[in-house]
Amino acid sequence: MANKNRLTNGLTPLQDGWTKHFTNADPDAGTFMNATRAAEKAGYTGGYQQWANAGLVNIRNKNVMFRVDAIMSAQFDVSRITIDKVLIDLECTRLLAIRSGQLSVARQCSRDMGQYLKMFVERIEQVQTVEDASTEELAALLSDVLKKIDDPNIAEIIRGPSGTVTGKGDIVPVERDKAANRN
Repeated sequence: MANKNRLTNGLTPLQDGWTKHFTNADPDAGTFMNATRAAEKAGYTGGYQQWANAGLVNIRNKNVMFRVDAIMSAQFDVSRITIDKVLIDLECTRLLAIRSGQLSVARQCSRDMGQYLKMFVERIEQVQTVEDASTEELAALLSDVLKKIDDPNIAEIIRGPSGTVTGKGDIVPVERDKAANRN
């Protein structure tokens, strides 16, 4: 014989109310994952200590927690999550964080939104030693550097007396001054 005080989900009306409040993600409700406040809002009698006890009993009750799991799964069903909803949630969280003085949380929300919008580019520094590079790679790199130098005197110092760089990136030997070779 079924218990007349139980609902079709196997919970009492108070337990069912508690699960609804316990899983209410609305920040204004203040009951999300707060067993004591959920017990108060669900209509459990008494004061703070009785609500805390009722919340603890509900958390330990496997039937109640199965219901909590079912509600949470429905709330966070992946097919219902959209990019717009995530961005709106991030903005709401950011604003609440600013209001409550949690600036690091607000900063992280802003960063997450900016990352989605591809506002930040991850820069990866590549380090290559001279020993790793081929002569052609070094010549091309030197040619690029010399093209960016505005001062012809500095470019000449970099080129040095032993060679020059053509527009094709090749190092071409230059004849040295005969007087310089005699020393």
